Amino acid sequence: MPTRHTGTAPSRLRRGTVAAIAVAVTATGALAVAGRADAAAGCRVTYSVTSQWPGGFGATIDVTNLGAPLSDWTLKFSFSAGQTVTQLWNGVVNQSGSNVTVINAEYNGNLGTNATVTPGFNGSWTGSNPAPTAFTLNGTACTGSTTPTTAPPTTAPPTTAPPTTPPPTGDSTKARVIAMTDGEVDDRSTMIRFLMYASDFDIAGIVQTNSKYQKSGHSRDKWVEAQLTKYAEILPNLRRHNPNYPDASQLQSVLRVGNENSNDLNVAPPSMATKNTPGEQLIINVLLDSDPRPVHVMAWGGANTLASALWRLRTSYSSADFNRAVAKVRIYCIWYQDGGGQWIEDNVREAYINEAYRWDNVWDYQSLSGPSPDYVKAYMTSSWLNTNVKSGHGPLGSMYPQSFVSEGDTPSFLHEIANGLNAHEDYTLGGWGGRSAYDDPGNKPRHLTDTTISDDGDRNKMYWRWIPAVQNDFAARMDWAVSSSYNGANHQPKAEVVGASRRDVSPGQVISLDASPSTDPDGNVLTYRWWQYGDADSVAAKVSINNATSQNAANFVVPNEPGKQVHIILEVADNGTPNLTSYRRLIFTIR
Repeated sequence: MPTRHTGTAPSRLRRGTVAAIAVAVTATGALAVAGRADAAAGCRVTYSVTSQWPGGFGATIDVTNLGAPLSDWTLKFSFSAGQTVTQLWNGVVNQSGSNVTVINAEYNGNLGTNATVTPGFNGSWTGSNPAPTAFTLNGTACTGSTTPTTAPPTTAPPTTAPPTTPPPTGDSTKARVIAMTDGEVDDRSTMIRFLMYASDFDIAGIVQTNSKYQKSGHSRDKWVEAQLTKYAEILPNLRRHNPNYPDASQLQSVLRVGNENSNDLNVAPPSMATKNTPGEQLIINVLLDSDPRPVHVMAWGGANTLASALWRLRTSYSSADFNRAVAKVRIYCIWYQDGGGQWIEDNVREAYINEAYRWDNVWDYQSLSGPSPDYVKAYMTSSWLNTNVKSGHGPLGSMYPQSFVSEGDTPSFLHEIANGLNAHEDYTLGGWGGRSAYDDPGNKPRHLTDTTISDDGDRNKMYWRWIPAVQNDFAARMDWAVSSSYNGANHQPKAEVVGASRRDVSPGQVISLDASPSTDPDGNVLTYRWWQYGDADSVAAKVSINNATSQNAANFVVPNEPGKQVHIILEVADNGTPNLTSYRRLIFTIR
Protein backbone atom coordinates (compact mmCIF):
# COMPACT_ATOMS: atom_id res chain seq x y z
CA MET A 1 0.00 0.00 0.00
CA PRO A 2 1.27 3.53 -0.75
CA THR A 3 1.92 6.33 1.64
CA ARG A 4 -1.39 7.72 2.80
CA HIS A 5 -3.18 10.03 0.38
CA THR A 6 -6.08 12.38 0.91
CA GLY A 7 -9.14 12.95 -1.17
CA THR A 8 -12.57 11.52 -1.74
CA ALA A 9 -13.54 8.03 -2.81
CA PRO A 10 -14.05 7.48 -6.56
CA SER A 11 -17.45 8.70 -7.65
CA ARG A 12 -18.09 5.51 -9.63
CA LEU A 13 -18.82 3.61 -6.40
CA ARG A 14 -22.49 3.00 -5.75
CA ARG A 15 -24.28 1.72 -2.71
CA GLY A 16 -26.25 -1.48 -3.00
CA THR A 17 -27.36 -4.61 -1.26
CA VAL A 18 -27.42 -8.24 -2.29
CA ALA A 19 -30.78 -9.68 -3.14
CA ALA A 20 -31.16 -13.10 -1.55
CA ILE A 21 -33.39 -15.73 -3.09
CA ALA A 22 -34.64 -17.83 -0.17
CA VAL A 23 -36.29 -21.16 -0.80
CA ALA A 24 -37.69 -23.07 2.19
CA VAL A 25 -37.40 -26.79 1.59
CA THR A 26 -38.75 -29.83 3.37
CA ALA A 27 -38.05 -33.37 2.25
CA THR A 28 -38.54 -37.04 3.08
CA GLY A 29 -36.14 -39.79 4.32
CA ALA A 30 -34.75 -41.51 7.57
CA LEU A 31 -32.27 -40.51 10.36
CA ALA A 32 -30.19 -42.63 12.71
CA VAL A 33 -29.39 -40.32 15.60
CA ALA A 34 -26.84 -41.07 18.26
CA GLY A 35 -28.80 -40.85 21.51
CA ARG A 36 -30.89 -42.85 23.93
CA ALA A 37 -33.16 -45.67 22.76
CA ASP A 38 -36.54 -44.50 21.42
CA ALA A 39 -35.32 -40.90 21.22
CA ALA A 40 -37.09 -38.72 18.70
CA ALA A 41 -35.32 -38.02 15.40
CA GLY A 42 -35.97 -35.38 12.81
CA CYS A 43 -34.67 -32.33 11.06
CA ARG A 44 -35.63 -29.21 9.16
CA VAL A 45 -33.78 -27.71 6.19
CA THR A 46 -33.98 -24.26 4.63
CA TYR A 47 -32.14 -23.95 1.33
CA SER A 48 -31.38 -20.37 0.22
CA VAL A 49 -29.77 -19.15 -2.99
CA THR A 50 -27.95 -16.06 -1.77
CA SER A 51 -26.65 -14.85 -5.14
CA GLN A 52 -26.73 -15.99 -8.74
CA TRP A 53 -24.86 -15.01 -11.88
CA PRO A 54 -24.49 -16.55 -15.37
CA GLY A 55 -23.16 -20.04 -14.82
CA GLY A 56 -22.70 -19.75 -11.08
CA PHE A 57 -24.48 -19.24 -7.77
CA GLY A 58 -24.00 -19.14 -4.01
CA ALA A 59 -26.26 -20.88 -1.51
CA THR A 60 -26.62 -21.70 2.17
CA ILE A 61 -28.33 -24.67 3.81
CA ASP A 62 -29.71 -24.12 7.32
CA VAL A 63 -29.93 -27.59 8.89
CA THR A 64 -31.79 -27.79 12.23
CA ASN A 65 -31.63 -30.99 14.26
CA LEU A 66 -35.07 -31.59 15.82
CA GLY A 67 -34.13 -34.87 17.46
CA ALA A 68 -31.64 -36.11 20.03
CA PRO A 69 -28.21 -34.44 20.09
CA LEU A 70 -25.74 -35.57 17.43
CA SER A 71 -22.00 -36.00 17.82
CA ASP A 72 -21.51 -35.96 14.06
CA TRP A 73 -23.75 -35.45 11.05
CA THR A 74 -24.07 -36.25 7.36
CA LEU A 75 -26.40 -34.29 5.08
CA LYS A 76 -27.42 -35.71 1.71
CA PHE A 77 -29.40 -34.24 -1.18
CA SER A 78 -29.57 -34.34 -4.97
CA PHE A 79 -29.62 -31.72 -7.69
CA SER A 80 -32.17 -32.15 -10.46
CA ALA A 81 -30.64 -30.00 -13.20
CA GLY A 82 -26.96 -30.97 -13.25
CA GLN A 83 -25.71 -28.34 -10.81
CA THR A 84 -22.27 -28.85 -9.29
CA VAL A 85 -20.86 -27.77 -5.93
CA THR A 86 -17.53 -26.10 -6.67
CA GLN A 87 -16.58 -25.22 -3.09
CA LEU A 88 -18.17 -25.59 0.32
CA TRP A 89 -17.51 -24.26 3.81
CA ASN A 90 -18.67 -25.39 7.27
CA GLY A 91 -18.41 -28.99 6.13
CA VAL A 92 -16.69 -31.42 3.77
CA VAL A 93 -18.37 -32.17 0.46
CA ASN A 94 -18.38 -35.07 -1.95
CA GLN A 95 -20.47 -35.14 -5.12
CA SER A 96 -21.15 -38.13 -7.37
CA GLY A 97 -23.25 -37.18 -10.35
CA SER A 98 -26.26 -35.32 -8.99
CA ASN A 99 -25.91 -36.76 -5.46
CA VAL A 100 -24.26 -34.52 -2.88
CA THR A 101 -22.97 -35.59 0.55
CA VAL A 102 -21.86 -33.07 3.17
CA ILE A 103 -20.30 -34.23 6.42
CA ASN A 104 -19.45 -32.04 9.38
CA ALA A 105 -16.15 -30.24 9.75
CA GLU A 106 -13.99 -30.99 12.78
CA TYR A 107 -15.36 -27.99 14.66
CA ASN A 108 -19.13 -28.35 14.12
CA GLY A 109 -19.92 -32.05 14.52
CA ASN A 110 -21.86 -31.60 17.76
CA LEU A 111 -25.42 -30.64 16.88
CA GLY A 112 -27.76 -30.35 19.84
CA THR A 113 -31.52 -30.56 19.84
CA ASN A 114 -32.97 -27.56 17.96
CA ALA A 115 -29.46 -26.46 17.05
CA THR A 116 -28.71 -25.29 13.52
CA VAL A 117 -25.62 -25.65 11.36
CA THR A 118 -25.25 -23.77 8.09
CA PRO A 119 -23.05 -25.17 5.34
CA GLY A 120 -22.59 -22.70 2.51
CA PHE A 121 -21.33 -23.29 -0.97
CA ASN A 122 -20.68 -21.91 -4.42
CA GLY A 123 -21.90 -23.90 -7.39
CA SER A 124 -22.20 -23.94 -11.16
CA TRP A 125 -25.34 -24.38 -13.25
CA THR A 126 -26.51 -24.42 -16.85
CA GLY A 127 -30.01 -23.97 -18.16
CA SER A 128 -31.84 -23.78 -14.84
CA ASN A 129 -31.09 -23.81 -11.15
CA PRO A 130 -33.97 -25.41 -9.20
CA ALA A 131 -33.60 -25.99 -5.48
CA PRO A 132 -33.15 -29.54 -4.19
CA THR A 133 -36.38 -30.87 -2.70
CA ALA A 134 -35.23 -33.82 -0.56
CA PHE A 135 -32.68 -33.73 2.26
CA THR A 136 -31.66 -36.37 4.78
CA LEU A 137 -29.63 -35.93 7.94
CA ASN A 138 -27.80 -39.07 9.06
CA GLY A 139 -30.26 -40.98 6.88
CA THR A 140 -33.52 -39.51 8.17
CA ALA A 141 -35.76 -37.32 6.05
CA CYS A 142 -35.87 -33.65 6.93
CA THR A 143 -39.65 -33.22 7.07
CA GLY A 144 -39.75 -30.54 9.74
CA SER A 145 -41.07 -33.00 12.34
CA THR A 146 -39.72 -35.83 14.49
CA THR A 147 -40.22 -39.59 14.47
CA PRO A 148 -39.18 -42.20 17.08
CA THR A 149 -36.02 -44.17 16.55
CA THR A 150 -34.50 -47.17 18.32
CA ALA A 151 -30.91 -46.17 17.98
CA PRO A 152 -28.69 -47.83 20.61
CA PRO A 153 -27.62 -45.69 23.54
CA THR A 154 -24.30 -43.98 23.42
CA THR A 155 -22.12 -42.65 26.20
CA ALA A 156 -21.75 -38.91 26.36
CA PRO A 157 -18.17 -37.72 25.98
CA PRO A 158 -16.51 -36.95 29.29
CA THR A 159 -16.20 -33.37 30.40
CA THR A 160 -12.58 -32.25 30.41
CA ALA A 161 -10.82 -29.29 31.93
CA PRO A 162 -9.51 -26.58 29.59
CA PRO A 163 -6.15 -27.61 28.10
CA THR A 164 -2.98 -26.09 29.48
CA THR A 165 -1.49 -26.00 25.99
CA PRO A 166 -3.47 -25.19 22.83
CA PRO A 167 -4.43 -28.20 20.71
CA PRO A 168 -3.42 -28.26 17.03
CA THR A 169 -6.07 -26.88 14.68
CA GLY A 170 -7.07 -29.05 11.74
CA ASP A 171 -6.40 -27.54 8.34
CA SER A 172 -10.09 -27.66 7.45
CA THR A 173 -10.82 -25.03 10.12
CA LYS A 174 -8.38 -22.48 8.70
CA ALA A 175 -8.75 -19.95 5.94
CA ARG A 176 -6.33 -20.23 2.98
CA VAL A 177 -4.53 -17.04 1.98
CA ILE A 178 -2.22 -15.69 -0.71
CA ALA A 179 -0.53 -12.36 0.05
CA MET A 180 0.51 -10.18 -2.89
CA THR A 181 2.94 -7.44 -1.84
CA ASP A 182 4.72 -4.58 -3.61
CA GLY A 183 7.37 -4.45 -0.88
CA GLU A 184 6.82 -0.86 0.22
CA VAL A 185 7.79 0.06 3.78
CA ASP A 186 4.27 -0.40 5.14
CA ASP A 187 4.08 -3.82 3.44
CA ARG A 188 7.21 -4.80 5.33
CA SER A 189 5.53 -3.73 8.56
CA THR A 190 2.35 -5.62 7.70
CA MET A 191 4.37 -8.74 6.83
CA ILE A 192 5.77 -8.88 10.37
CA ARG A 193 2.27 -9.02 11.81
CA PHE A 194 1.23 -11.46 9.08
CA LEU A 195 3.99 -13.88 10.09
CA MET A 196 3.06 -13.58 13.75
CA TYR A 197 -0.41 -14.89 12.79
CA ALA A 198 0.82 -17.64 10.46
CA SER A 199 -0.63 -20.17 12.93
CA ASP A 200 -4.17 -18.99 12.24
CA PHE A 201 -4.40 -19.50 8.48
CA ASP A 202 -2.86 -21.62 5.75
CA ILE A 203 -0.44 -19.52 3.71
CA ALA A 204 -0.71 -20.89 0.18
CA GLY A 205 1.46 -18.21 -1.39
CA ILE A 206 3.41 -14.96 -1.00
CA VAL A 207 3.64 -13.25 -4.37
CA GLN A 208 5.82 -10.19 -4.94
CA THR A 209 4.30 -7.65 -7.32
CA ASN A 210 4.48 -3.93 -8.09
CA SER A 211 2.02 -1.04 -7.94
CA LYS A 212 1.64 2.46 -9.29
CA TYR A 213 3.46 3.60 -6.14
CA GLN A 214 6.22 0.96 -6.33
CA LYS A 215 6.48 0.62 -10.08
CA SER A 216 9.31 -1.92 -10.21
CA GLY A 217 8.50 -3.83 -7.03
CA HIS A 218 11.09 -4.87 -4.45
CA SER A 219 11.74 -8.58 -4.88
CA ARG A 220 15.38 -7.75 -5.64
CA ASP A 221 15.77 -6.50 -2.05
CA LYS A 222 15.16 -10.01 -0.63
CA TRP A 223 13.25 -8.42 2.23
CA VAL A 224 10.75 -11.28 2.59
CA GLU A 225 13.61 -13.77 2.81
CA ALA A 226 15.23 -11.65 5.53
CA GLN A 227 12.03 -11.61 7.58
CA LEU A 228 11.61 -15.36 7.19
CA THR A 229 15.12 -15.83 8.58
CA LYS A 230 14.16 -13.89 11.72
CA TYR A 231 10.84 -15.72 11.90
CA ALA A 232 12.76 -19.02 11.99
CA GLU A 233 14.72 -17.78 15.00
CA ILE A 234 11.61 -17.17 17.09
CA LEU A 235 9.68 -20.19 15.81
CA PRO A 236 10.57 -22.50 18.76
CA ASN A 237 9.09 -19.97 21.19
CA LEU A 238 6.00 -19.37 19.04
CA ARG A 239 5.27 -23.09 18.93
CA ARG A 240 5.31 -23.29 22.72
CA HIS A 241 2.22 -21.08 22.59
CA ASN A 242 0.59 -22.45 19.45
CA PRO A 243 1.89 -25.60 17.74
CA ASN A 244 0.33 -24.63 14.40
CA TYR A 245 3.04 -22.20 13.27
CA PRO A 246 4.51 -23.43 9.95
CA ASP A 247 8.19 -23.93 9.25
CA ALA A 248 10.02 -21.00 7.70
CA SER A 249 11.08 -23.34 4.90
CA GLN A 250 7.43 -24.07 4.15
CA LEU A 251 6.72 -20.36 3.75
CA GLN A 252 9.85 -19.94 1.66
CA SER A 253 8.62 -22.71 -0.63
CA VAL A 254 5.50 -20.70 -1.60
CA LEU A 255 7.34 -17.38 -2.15
CA ARG A 256 7.14 -16.30 -5.80
CA VAL A 257 7.74 -13.25 -7.96
CA GLY A 258 4.85 -12.00 -10.07
CA ASN A 259 4.63 -9.14 -12.54
CA GLU A 260 6.96 -6.28 -11.58
CA ASN A 261 7.01 -4.70 -15.05
CA SER A 262 6.17 -1.00 -14.66
CA ASN A 263 4.91 -0.87 -18.25
CA ASP A 264 2.08 -3.28 -17.35
CA LEU A 265 0.58 -1.26 -14.51
CA ASN A 266 -2.50 -0.14 -16.42
CA VAL A 267 -2.50 -2.60 -19.28
CA ALA A 268 -5.25 -5.20 -19.70
CA PRO A 269 -4.05 -8.80 -19.27
CA PRO A 270 -4.25 -9.74 -22.97
CA SER A 271 -1.77 -6.95 -23.80
CA MET A 272 0.61 -7.29 -20.87
CA ALA A 273 4.24 -7.63 -21.86
CA THR A 274 4.97 -9.85 -18.85
CA LYS A 275 2.87 -12.99 -18.55
CA ASN A 276 3.18 -16.49 -17.13
CA THR A 277 5.25 -15.37 -14.14
CA PRO A 278 5.97 -17.82 -11.30
CA GLY A 279 3.61 -15.83 -9.07
CA GLU A 280 0.82 -16.01 -11.63
CA GLN A 281 1.26 -19.75 -12.00
CA LEU A 282 1.20 -20.28 -8.24
CA ILE A 283 -2.15 -18.49 -8.05
CA ILE A 284 -3.53 -20.66 -10.86
CA ASN A 285 -2.28 -23.86 -9.24
CA VAL A 286 -3.79 -22.99 -5.87
CA LEU A 287 -7.16 -22.05 -7.36
CA LEU A 288 -7.25 -25.34 -9.29
CA ASP A 289 -6.02 -27.70 -6.57
CA SER A 290 -8.26 -30.23 -4.85
CA ASP A 291 -8.63 -28.26 -1.60
CA PRO A 292 -12.25 -27.01 -1.60
CA ARG A 293 -11.70 -24.09 0.77
CA PRO A 294 -11.96 -20.50 -0.49
CA VAL A 295 -8.65 -18.80 -1.25
CA HIS A 296 -8.33 -15.25 0.10
CA VAL A 297 -6.02 -13.38 -2.28
CA MET A 298 -4.88 -10.15 -0.65
CA ALA A 299 -3.55 -7.35 -2.85
CA TRP A 300 -1.27 -5.19 -0.70
CA GLY A 301 -0.04 -3.57 -3.90
CA GLY A 302 -1.31 -4.04 -7.44
CA ALA A 303 -3.55 -6.85 -8.67
CA ASN A 304 -2.15 -7.24 -12.22
CA THR A 305 -0.59 -10.61 -11.45
CA LEU A 306 -3.94 -11.93 -10.25
CA ALA A 307 -5.76 -10.36 -13.22
CA SER A 308 -3.40 -12.11 -15.60
CA ALA A 309 -3.93 -15.41 -13.77
CA LEU A 310 -7.71 -15.10 -14.14
CA TRP A 311 -7.33 -14.17 -17.82
CA ARG A 312 -5.18 -17.25 -18.46
CA LEU A 313 -7.67 -19.42 -16.61
CA ARG A 314 -10.42 -18.12 -18.88
CA THR A 315 -8.47 -18.40 -22.16
CA SER A 316 -6.13 -21.36 -21.65
CA TYR A 317 -8.08 -23.71 -19.38
CA SER A 318 -11.45 -25.44 -19.61
CA SER A 319 -14.61 -23.58 -18.66
CA ALA A 320 -15.03 -26.01 -15.77
CA ASP A 321 -11.56 -25.14 -14.46
CA PHE A 322 -12.22 -21.43 -14.84
CA ASN A 323 -15.55 -21.65 -13.02
CA ARG A 324 -14.03 -23.71 -10.23
CA ALA A 325 -11.14 -21.28 -9.78
CA VAL A 326 -13.30 -18.16 -9.80
CA ALA A 327 -15.72 -19.74 -7.32
CA LYS A 328 -12.84 -20.26 -4.87
CA VAL A 329 -11.24 -16.84 -5.03
CA ARG A 330 -11.90 -14.11 -2.45
CA ILE A 331 -10.04 -10.92 -3.37
CA TYR A 332 -9.29 -8.19 -0.83
CA CYS A 333 -7.70 -5.12 -2.44
CA ILE A 334 -6.19 -2.30 -0.43
CA TRP A 335 -7.33 0.28 -2.96
CA TYR A 336 -6.89 -0.44 -6.66
CA GLN A 337 -3.15 0.28 -6.98
CA ASP A 338 -2.87 -0.56 -10.67
CA GLY A 339 -5.30 -1.50 -13.43
CA GLY A 340 -5.71 -5.10 -12.27
CA GLY A 341 -8.43 -4.65 -9.68
CA GLN A 342 -10.66 -2.63 -11.96
CA TRP A 343 -10.08 -5.09 -14.82
CA ILE A 344 -11.22 -7.98 -12.60
CA GLU A 345 -14.25 -6.02 -11.40
CA ASP A 346 -15.27 -5.25 -14.99
CA ASN A 347 -14.32 -8.48 -16.75
CA VAL A 348 -14.57 -11.29 -14.21
CA ARG A 349 -17.82 -10.35 -12.55
CA GLU A 350 -18.15 -13.82 -11.07
CA ALA A 351 -15.14 -13.10 -8.83
CA TYR A 352 -15.71 -11.99 -5.23
CA ILE A 353 -13.66 -8.78 -4.96
CA ASN A 354 -13.52 -6.22 -2.16
CA GLU A 355 -12.10 -2.68 -2.30
CA ALA A 356 -10.97 -1.35 1.07
CA TYR A 357 -10.38 2.41 1.18
CA ARG A 358 -11.20 3.49 4.73
CA TRP A 359 -8.39 1.79 6.66
CA ASP A 360 -5.86 4.49 5.75
CA ASN A 361 -7.88 6.93 7.88
CA VAL A 362 -7.22 4.71 10.90
CA TRP A 363 -3.66 3.43 10.73
CA ASP A 364 -2.38 6.98 10.10
CA TYR A 365 -3.64 7.93 13.57
CA GLN A 366 -2.35 11.52 13.47
CA SER A 367 -4.95 12.41 10.87
CA LEU A 368 -7.65 10.02 12.08
CA SER A 369 -10.96 11.62 11.24
CA GLY A 370 -14.30 11.23 12.94
CA PRO A 371 -15.22 10.94 16.61
CA SER A 372 -12.89 8.06 17.44
CA PRO A 373 -11.90 8.15 21.11
CA ASP A 374 -8.39 9.10 22.12
CA TYR A 375 -7.77 5.65 23.59
CA VAL A 376 -8.01 4.18 20.07
CA LYS A 377 -5.32 6.57 18.83
CA ALA A 378 -3.12 5.62 21.79
CA TYR A 379 -2.75 2.14 20.32
CA MET A 380 -1.25 3.54 17.10
CA THR A 381 1.52 5.74 18.52
CA SER A 382 5.29 5.38 18.37
CA SER A 383 5.33 4.81 22.13
CA TRP A 384 2.94 1.87 21.86
CA LEU A 385 4.96 0.38 18.98
CA ASN A 386 8.30 0.68 20.76
CA THR A 387 6.96 -0.85 23.97
CA ASN A 388 5.06 -3.75 22.45
CA VAL A 389 6.85 -4.63 19.19
CA LYS A 390 10.21 -3.06 18.43
CA SER A 391 11.94 -3.16 21.81
CA GLY A 392 12.65 -6.40 23.67
CA HIS A 393 10.38 -8.58 21.53
CA GLY A 394 12.82 -10.57 19.48
CA PRO A 395 14.61 -10.24 16.14
CA LEU A 396 11.49 -10.08 13.99
CA GLY A 397 9.95 -7.26 16.04
CA SER A 398 13.18 -5.30 15.91
CA MET A 399 12.97 -5.40 12.10
CA TYR A 400 9.81 -3.27 12.14
CA PRO A 401 10.95 -0.60 9.69
CA GLN A 402 9.09 2.48 10.92
CA SER A 403 9.02 4.41 14.19
CA PHE A 404 5.20 4.54 14.06
CA VAL A 405 2.49 1.99 13.27
CA SER A 406 2.79 1.81 9.49
CA GLU A 407 0.57 -1.04 8.32
CA GLY A 408 -1.57 0.04 5.43
CA ASP A 409 -2.34 -3.53 4.36
CA THR A 410 -3.01 -5.32 7.64
CA PRO A 411 -6.85 -5.45 7.45
CA SER A 412 -6.62 -7.71 4.41
CA PHE A 413 -5.86 -10.70 6.65
CA LEU A 414 -7.43 -9.65 9.97
CA HIS A 415 -10.70 -11.37 8.96
CA GLU A 416 -8.84 -14.68 8.73
CA ILE A 417 -7.53 -14.57 12.32
CA ALA A 418 -9.27 -17.16 14.51
CA ASN A 419 -11.03 -14.73 16.87
CA GLY A 420 -14.57 -16.15 16.62
CA LEU A 421 -16.07 -13.41 14.43
CA ASN A 422 -15.74 -15.60 11.28
CA ALA A 423 -15.88 -12.55 9.03
CA HIS A 424 -13.75 -14.38 6.45
CA GLU A 425 -16.91 -16.28 5.53
CA ASP A 426 -18.61 -13.06 4.40
CA TYR A 427 -16.95 -9.63 4.40
CA THR A 428 -20.34 -7.95 4.93
CA LEU A 429 -20.50 -9.43 8.44
CA GLY A 430 -17.83 -7.07 9.74
CA GLY A 431 -14.84 -7.86 11.92
CA TRP A 432 -11.24 -6.93 12.59
CA GLY A 433 -10.68 -6.43 8.85
CA GLY A 434 -13.51 -3.90 8.54
CA ARG A 435 -16.91 -4.27 6.94
CA SER A 436 -18.04 -3.93 3.35
CA ALA A 437 -21.28 -3.87 1.36
CA TYR A 438 -22.19 -4.93 -2.15
CA ASP A 439 -21.73 -1.99 -4.47
CA ASP A 440 -23.96 -2.77 -7.46
CA PRO A 441 -25.55 -6.23 -7.06
CA GLY A 442 -27.67 -5.94 -10.18
CA ASN A 443 -24.69 -5.28 -12.43
CA LYS A 444 -21.71 -6.58 -10.43
CA PRO A 445 -23.11 -9.09 -7.96
CA ARG A 446 -19.74 -10.01 -6.40
CA HIS A 447 -18.17 -6.56 -5.92
CA LEU A 448 -17.92 -5.06 -2.43
CA THR A 449 -16.54 -1.84 -1.02
CA ASP A 450 -16.34 0.01 2.31
CA THR A 451 -16.71 3.50 0.84
CA THR A 452 -20.49 3.86 0.99
CA ILE A 453 -21.25 2.55 4.49
CA SER A 454 -20.67 3.49 8.12
CA ASP A 455 -20.89 2.04 11.61
CA ASP A 456 -23.00 4.17 13.96
CA GLY A 457 -22.72 7.01 11.46
CA ASP A 458 -18.90 7.03 11.47
CA ARG A 459 -17.40 6.03 8.12
CA ASN A 460 -14.20 4.74 9.75
CA LYS A 461 -15.64 2.98 12.79
CA MET A 462 -16.00 -0.38 11.02
CA TYR A 463 -12.20 -0.49 11.45
CA TRP A 464 -11.30 1.54 14.53
CA ARG A 465 -13.94 -0.01 16.83
CA TRP A 466 -11.74 -3.13 16.99
CA ILE A 467 -8.34 -1.42 17.36
CA PRO A 468 -7.76 -1.96 21.13
CA ALA A 469 -8.50 -5.69 20.84
CA VAL A 470 -6.46 -6.02 17.64
CA GLN A 471 -3.41 -4.28 19.05
CA ASN A 472 -3.51 -6.09 22.39
CA ASP A 473 -3.69 -9.36 20.51
CA PHE A 474 -0.64 -8.40 18.42
CA ALA A 475 1.22 -7.38 21.58
CA ALA A 476 0.52 -10.80 23.09
CA ARG A 477 1.87 -12.50 19.97
CA MET A 478 5.04 -10.46 20.25
CA ASP A 479 5.32 -11.62 23.88
CA TRP A 480 5.14 -15.21 22.58
CA ALA A 481 8.21 -14.52 20.46
CA VAL A 482 10.37 -14.07 23.56
CA SER A 483 8.59 -16.33 26.05
CA SER A 484 10.03 -19.84 26.21
CA SER A 485 7.18 -21.23 28.34
CA TYR A 486 3.43 -21.28 27.84
CA ASN A 487 2.89 -19.77 31.28
CA GLY A 488 5.11 -16.83 30.43
CA ALA A 489 2.57 -14.98 28.27
CA ASN A 490 -1.15 -14.40 27.87
CA HIS A 491 -3.42 -16.30 25.48
CA GLN A 492 -6.83 -15.65 23.99
CA PRO A 493 -9.89 -16.73 25.96
CA LYS A 494 -12.36 -19.06 24.28
CA ALA A 495 -15.78 -17.49 23.75
CA GLU A 496 -18.52 -20.13 23.69
CA VAL A 497 -22.29 -20.05 23.98
CA VAL A 498 -25.07 -22.45 24.85
CA GLY A 499 -26.87 -23.30 21.62
CA ALA A 500 -26.07 -22.88 17.97
CA SER A 501 -24.50 -19.77 16.46
CA ARG A 502 -27.29 -19.56 13.88
CA ARG A 503 -30.89 -19.98 15.00
CA ASP A 504 -34.42 -19.54 13.72
CA VAL A 505 -36.56 -17.42 16.06
CA SER A 506 -40.07 -15.99 16.14
CA PRO A 507 -41.28 -12.39 16.62
CA GLY A 508 -41.76 -11.62 20.30
CA GLN A 509 -39.71 -14.59 21.44
CA VAL A 510 -37.45 -13.96 24.45
CA ILE A 511 -33.96 -15.18 23.63
CA SER A 512 -31.66 -16.14 26.49
CA LEU A 513 -27.95 -15.51 25.96
CA ASP A 514 -25.62 -17.83 27.84
CA ALA A 515 -21.82 -17.74 27.62
CA SER A 516 -21.18 -20.08 30.55
CA PRO A 517 -19.15 -22.57 28.42
CA SER A 518 -16.49 -19.87 27.82
CA THR A 519 -13.04 -20.62 29.22
CA ASP A 520 -9.61 -19.08 29.57
CA PRO A 521 -6.48 -21.22 29.07
CA ASP A 522 -4.52 -19.16 31.61
CA GLY A 523 -7.17 -19.22 34.33
CA ASN A 524 -7.76 -15.47 34.04
CA VAL A 525 -10.95 -13.76 35.18
CA LEU A 526 -13.36 -13.20 32.28
CA THR A 527 -15.78 -10.36 31.62
CA TYR A 528 -18.65 -10.49 29.15
CA ARG A 529 -20.43 -8.05 26.86
CA TRP A 530 -23.32 -8.74 24.49
CA TRP A 531 -24.16 -6.20 21.80
CA GLN A 532 -26.16 -5.95 18.63
CA TYR A 533 -24.15 -5.32 15.48
CA GLY A 534 -26.99 -3.34 13.99
CA ASP A 535 -25.05 -2.03 11.00
CA ALA A 536 -24.25 -5.59 9.92
CA ASP A 537 -27.69 -7.14 10.45
CA SER A 538 -30.93 -6.39 8.58
CA VAL A 539 -33.54 -5.50 11.22
CA ALA A 540 -34.62 -1.91 11.54
CA ALA A 541 -35.12 -2.22 15.29
CA LYS A 542 -32.45 -1.46 17.84
CA VAL A 543 -32.54 -4.48 20.12
CA SER A 544 -32.40 -3.86 23.86
CA ILE A 545 -30.27 -6.51 25.58
CA ASN A 546 -31.06 -6.97 29.26
CA ASN A 547 -28.11 -7.75 31.56
CA ALA A 548 -25.75 -7.16 28.64
CA THR A 549 -22.64 -7.70 30.78
CA SER A 550 -23.84 -10.94 32.35
CA GLN A 551 -22.33 -14.33 31.61
CA ASN A 552 -25.65 -16.17 31.50
CA ALA A 553 -28.55 -13.86 32.39
CA ALA A 554 -28.64 -11.69 29.26
CA ASN A 555 -31.69 -11.77 27.00
CA PHE A 556 -33.58 -9.82 24.36
CA VAL A 557 -36.95 -9.82 22.67
CA VAL A 558 -37.06 -10.68 18.96
CA PRO A 559 -38.46 -7.75 16.95
CA ASN A 560 -41.49 -8.26 14.72
CA GLU A 561 -39.60 -8.25 11.42
CA PRO A 562 -40.07 -11.64 9.71
CA GLY A 563 -37.45 -12.46 7.13
CA LYS A 564 -34.83 -10.24 8.78
CA GLN A 565 -31.79 -11.13 10.88
CA VAL A 566 -30.47 -9.96 14.25
CA HIS A 567 -26.70 -10.17 14.78
CA ILE A 568 -25.55 -10.38 18.39
CA ILE A 569 -21.85 -10.25 19.23
CA LEU A 570 -20.51 -11.82 22.41
CA GLU A 571 -17.22 -10.32 23.62
CA VAL A 572 -15.26 -12.27 26.20
CA ALA A 573 -12.24 -10.45 27.65
CA ASP A 574 -9.68 -11.65 30.14
CA ASN A 575 -7.75 -9.68 32.76
CA GLY A 576 -4.33 -10.87 31.66
CA THR A 577 -1.47 -8.71 30.40
CA PRO A 578 -2.27 -7.52 27.83
CA ASN A 579 -5.97 -8.21 28.23
CA LEU A 580 -7.28 -10.22 25.27
CA THR A 581 -10.69 -10.50 23.66
CA SER A 582 -12.42 -13.30 21.77
CA TYR A 583 -15.87 -13.34 20.23
CA ARG A 584 -18.84 -15.38 19.18
CA ARG A 585 -21.27 -14.08 16.58
CA LEU A 586 -24.91 -15.19 16.87
CA ILE A 587 -27.22 -14.77 13.89
CA PHE A 588 -30.95 -15.02 14.56
CA THR A 589 -33.21 -15.38 11.52
CA ILE A 590 -36.77 -14.27 12.20
CA ARG A 591 -39.31 -16.69 10.67
